[in-house]
Amino acid sequence: MEWQIIAGMSEARLMSQRPLARPHQIVEVRVPLPDGAECKAVWSLLRREGVAKLVTAHLLDEDDLIEEA
Repeated sequence: MEWQIIAGMSEARLMSQRPLARPHQIVEVRVPLPDGAECKAVWSLLRREGVAKLVTAHLLDEDDLIEEA
């Protein structure tokens, strides 16, 4: 599923950001997948390495979509 999340990042929408999270800053984004589903992806900034790492992803169901609307 990682390639699908990366493919959808150009259309991702920021859900929340935690710049004070330790040990690394975190952002959560809503990502549309190629099959039409959506997921919440959690990324962490690894500053020393200069990269963002995909920490986890959660598929969103209809209930999740309604709560955020």
